[in-house]
Amino acid sequence: MGDSTRKEDDANAHDRDYRGVYDRAIRILALRDHGVEELRRKLLAKGEPSALVERVLEACLGSGLLNDPLFAYRRAVSRMAGKGYGPLKVRGELLVLGLTPEVVSEGMAKALEEIDLGDIVARVFERRCAEFWKGGAAGADQRAKRRCFDLLFRRGFDTDTIHRVLSRSPAGVTYDGK
Repeated sequence: MGDSTRKEDDANAHDRDYRGVYDRAIRILALRDHGVEELRRKLLAKGEPSALVERVLEACLGSGLLNDPLFAYRRAVSRMAGKGYGPLKVRGELLVLGLTPEVVSEGMAKALEEIDLGDIVARVFERRCAEFWKGGAAGADQRAKRRCFDLLFRRGFDTDTIHRVLSRSPAGVTYDGK
């Protein structure tokens, strides 16, 4: 009877350990969406046993709490439409978070279908660069153009897009997406 009780105690302790890791994962996910690899890193950094972390990740995947393609899409929309970052920066951020290139490409493609990148570029330009452009594109000096170019480049927009935006006056900033 002693071995049976010990096995039950071990099983109960293991269940409590699993439940603790699962609860920690839920608390992390309650703050914002995460990808599988990002959540794995956070749980392991908290000192959770890797075997339990893997079980919890499988449970979260099975229940739909973790979904890398959906996470990639939501994060891309949030960073581009919400924060004004360009596709290059957002793609890099998603890769750093541990998403596969295929998942990142899928999420970015879906996000770019639904948001107006031209509006985002124009909004960033108006908010952050218009102060450098006193007399429009023709009146802007090279330093002002360089500052705007650098800002848009750091925010993750490609050089063709930036050149198209900088060739227009601030009041008429448009972007045709080509």
